[in-house]
Amino acid sequence: MEDHLGFANAASANVKRQIEEYIASAGLDAPPVEPDPAEIVAQRLPSPQIQTLDPAAIGIMTVIWCVGFRGDFGWVRLPGVLDADGQPLQDDGATVLPGIFFAGVDFGSTRKSGIILAIEELASRLADHIVARVTAGG
Repeated sequence: MEDHLGFANAASANVKRQIEEYIASAGLDAPPVEPDPAEIVAQRLPSPQIQTLDPAAIGIMTVIWCVGFRGDFGWVRLPGVLDADGQPLQDDGATVLPGIFFAGVDFGSTRKSGIILAIEELASRLADHIVARVTAGG
């Protein structure tokens, strides 16, 4: 996990450096870079670390994980789940169809929804959606 976060941080810093270099070389009048609180995430790992997971034993029936700017959801063949561009119709990760949830969709809940750093917040919100639907009988 630490290696992945380190790689992501280095890639982000590289993109920012390239943008700053372009601004300077093009002579653009741009405000100075400001820290983005969405990128400041403290790494927290469970202790002891989870080594195995039996989804069926704890009632997990489906996990759909997607990260990136645009997913290929062509394999989702449920009416009303995708928009005309083939992207999930969702609000804060929950779709209009009961029991269908998406995590990692760009701008799913926040600007950082499509990146790995958002998974803690997204998982918590999706868990709340699932509990609310189960409690409501849906």
